[in-house]
Order: sequence, then C-alpha cells, then structure tokens
Amino acid sequence: MKSIHAIMLSVIALLPMSLAAPPGVQAYPIADGAISHATPDTHSPNTAISDRIASTGASVQHQPDDLNTTSGSASLPPHGHSPSNPPAPAARTLSCGETTQAGSVLPTTFGGTFNWQPPRGPEAGSAVSVAASALTWTDPQHHQPDQVVIVGECAWADALAASGFTTDGPLLLTDPNTLEQEVSDEIDRLNAKLAIIVGGEQAVSPAVAKAIGQKGMQVNRFEGATRIETAAEVGIAYGRTSQDPRFIVARAHPAPDGSPSQAFADSLGSSYASVRMGTAIVLSEQGSLSPATRTVMDTYDPAEVWIMGGHSALGPAVEQALQRPGELPRIVTRMAGPTRAGTAAMLAKHFMQGGDGTPVNGVLVLDSQGDDAWKAGFSFAGLAGKEGWVYALVNGDQVPDETKEILALARQAGKPVACVASAKACAQVRSGS
Repeated sequence: MKSIHAIMLSVIALLPMSLAAPPGVQAYPIADGAISHATPDTHSPNTAISDRIASTGASVQHQPDDLNTTSGSASLPPHGHSPSNPPAPAARTLSCGETTQAGSVLPTTFGGTFNWQPPRGPEAGSAVSVAASALTWTDPQHHQPDQVVIVGECAWADALAASGFTTDGPLLLTDPNTLEQEVSDEIDRLNAKLAIIVGGEQAVSPAVAKAIGQKGMQVNRFEGATRIETAAEVGIAYGRTSQDPRFIVARAHPAPDGSPSQAFADSLGSSYASVRMGTAIVLSEQGSLSPATRTVMDTYDPAEVWIMGGHSALGPAVEQALQRPGELPRIVTRMAGPTRAGTAAMLAKHFMQGGDGTPVNGVLVLDSQGDDAWKAGFSFAGLAGKEGWVYALVNGDQVPDETKEILALARQAGKPVACVASAKACAQVRSGS
C-alpha cells in the first residue's frame, strides 16, 4: 500500500499545468512560485469536500476555519539554527497567544536515550517543529525530503490531519501571518521542491504561502470550511489513488466543558501510527459521524477503520455509522484505554506485540497535559513512524501506571527510551520510578 506522501505526489503529477482551473477552483497567477488552492465546488451536491485539484497559482476567499481565528501580524528577529547544534529557543511573543517559555537544547542524533524539555506556550510550534525536523533530516544533501508540510502553529487539528504527509518531509509550524525566520531557514536547508499547506487562510495566510512560493517551490493547499472538512480533503487525496485505503477517525473537538488538550490527547498516538501504517486521519464530531467524514467513507469504502479514544471521545453512534454490514463487513477497531495515557499504551502494545508485523525500535515519552502538547507529538510523528518508535504519555510531571508498563516492556526488550516532557517527568522516566 502506498504511503500518503507517495499518494500526494501521485495526485500532484495529475495537476494541469495551464491556468484553466477545474470546476469549483479559482486560479490566479502568483509571482515566483506556484500555489495550488481549492475551494468547495458550488455546483456539487457535496460542496464541503468536492473532488478538486487546482492548477498553477490560486488565491481565493473562503469561510474562516472554525478553529483558526487569529488576527494581527508578527515579526521575528533573524533566528537561524545549525542542524548539528540547534540552540535552545528563546522566549518570544507572537500573534496567536502568550509568551513562549524557552526550552533546553535538543540532542543532535536520534536512536538512543535522551531527554528534552521543549519550549512551551501557544507560539512554541515553530521552534519545536524545526528542532524535530533538524533531528530527522540531518543530511538533506544526501537524503533530501520530497516536501515540507506547513501548518499554522495554532491549528492542532490541521496538524493532525497532515500527519500522514510527514513520511517524507517534516511538519513545520509557523505563525499564521508571517513565515517565521527559523522556519524559512529550515525550508532553505532542506531544499525541498514541494510545500503542502494544510488549513485555510486564517490558519496559514496568503502572505506565508507567497513567501514560500517565492523560494521557487510548488505550493499546494488543502483546506475546507472547518477542521473536519479540511481533514476530509486530505482523506480524499489519499483515497483517490490508494488501492487499499484505510483510515483513522479521531475526535474533532473537546467537550464543551473540557480542556483543549482533551480534543487531541487520544490522537497523539494516531499521528505516528498514520505514518507507520500509511493511513490518513479524518475527524468527526463526538455524537455522530460528521457528514464530510461519512462521504469519505462512502466514497472509498475502506476495509478497515480505527477509532481513536473511548465513547466520550467518539460515541457509539460514530462506531455504528462506520460499520459495513453484509458479506464483507468492515473491520472497525477502537483503540481506547481508561485514560489518555491508557489509550496511548494500548496503541503502543499493539505495535510492540507485532500487530502490524513491523518491529518497535524505541519509545518516545511525551506530555499530553498542556494545551500546546500536540506540537511536540505531531512534530515528531514522522520521525517516530519511520524509525519504528511508539509513543507513551505523561501528564505534566506525573508518569501514569500505564506508561510505566510500556517503559518496563521497552527496557525488558532492550529498547531505548527518549523523553520530550518536563524535567521532573523525564527524571522519573529515566530512573524507572
């Protein structure tokens, strides 16, 4: 089965090279770079996720994404980095949140035991993602990524949907309004020819897209009117050319009285699983299967679907709607533990016990508690998925029993354990207490 990045490249190969856009797509030239950009087809009965690929260059108006409502702009002083010695990111204030707290220095090689305290805060995404990219793509001159994946650093749902694209190119998070210098520098270092933007213009502005295009790159944008429809657009591109499409269904929103981390906690594991298994991630409301996601399922009729999280994340009605009765019933598997750490442990055990026939080479411990914890989890998904590592979760400074069990299994098997979390949590992980 093709990985989603290979599928994306197959789709791009089908792009028309003239400015004649297909129905539902407005195409306009943009200087020094090509942007492919789709909007819902107003002539289609399913306008939210119409079948579309745009031609060279486009700039369109659309309804704001339901989670991307930033305003204003930001600028950063030059902040380059050396992949062989990335500096500890400095604290800074940007446009979509509060001051970011500086982190420690990330090791320069992956594959053994290390501890890293990432920068934290609403605007830490660029520093975290660039550090993960530098650790993953250490020598782009000899191993060049096919693409970079660009997501706004306030848009966790877009980053989750983009996970499957990171098989052969890093996820880079940037300020919605300005291509941050450290992200620009990393794009230059990698020298990829394609940039995939996931999310609408409120999440990643036209100015960011244009700045990337001016580097001489092909720029393609996947977006929908909401986070669910954006993920469905990615699912459509995957399903269109996959001979054996499989999907992971994840929660789109926290409960009305829940913390923001409730929405993505169960999905942290699905990000690396998507890379590992070559699947796409789509989103749904909790109480019923969202129409855009239902359309993806009806159109591509996957033989297997995973649900991430328990009934409080995605209810029984979602599971029932995903069933396919008949002589060839669809395999619907729910990965759910009693807690977010338990769900991650269940997924890790599945792979550690040979669930996909591929060995597990290590465990990466991540925080799941902070509202911005997704930035490290999704940024490292490509690296973990490709290298055969699994995730285990801590809650702030606390190491749950389910995570301790995964760590014990790793040590018994002689597998390395790395920790990207608080110093206190990593000290407990390191000591085995």
